[in-house]
Amino acid sequence: MTNRPIFAVFAGLALICLVPCVARAATDYYEGEAFSPDDGRLLYHERHWAQRQAGSMRRITLFACPDGRPFARRILREGAGAAAPDFDFEDARDGYREGLRSEGGKRVAYTQAPGARERSAVVQVPQGGVADAGFDARMRELWPQLAAGRAANVAFLIPSRLAFYDFHVEPERPQPNPTQLRVRLRMDAWYAFVAPDIRLVYDTADRRLAEFSGLSTIRDDRGRYRKVRISFPDRPASAPMSADAAATAPLGRRCGR
Repeated sequence: MTNRPIFAVFAGLALICLVPCVARAATDYYEGEAFSPDDGRLLYHERHWAQRQAGSMRRITLFACPDGRPFARRILREGAGAAAPDFDFEDARDGYREGLRSEGGKRVAYTQAPGARERSAVVQVPQGGVADAGFDARMRELWPQLAAGRAANVAFLIPSRLAFYDFHVEPERPQPNPTQLRVRLRMDAWYAFVAPDIRLVYDTADRRLAEFSGLSTIRDDRGRYRKVRISFPDRPASAPMSADAAATAPLGRRCGR
């Protein structure tokens, strides 16, 4: 798996929904659950910590097997900007890594496929450009426009391609539920037909992301991207460990026995 196919761009966007939205910004910890849209089976857990350090926010996400054992991690640092933060993602099951880092005043995207060397490139972040879960900050900026029924274009960093790609963010018309804002993401390119849409559901009262539907960046045991429905319940949860512990917790190489 030396280079991810173009539809995997959407799989990378699954991570968009993993950073707290407006109502969760003051919350230290929350959880999400990813289910199979076919049979409702629980596929994995998401555990999220927000930790303020030296005036900046660090966000840690652990991805855990149904039995609770973590196997992947993402660490995001907002010092470089809320919409395009530095981040590192690692899946210990096969060693895949990707992210965006700051080096000598430049931004460097990188990716490392299983068994391969790291590939990297200096990237220019477009105006309003988004990296990973920085989409949350961009959504706050776009909320009035989307809530008014107007679409927007957003440039997303796709680390596996070492480049930004244009996406179209469009609210559903009409909105089926006045207490929710439903939006759809699709690639703004001729090859968009090969990539399935991503759908997001927000609660309008607090602008909290409630549900994500689409391809996940967390793959199955055969390395295939699978469709998921990720639910973010609006209920308190107790953190199983501290943010510092989550940032260094050992990751397992497989789920199940």
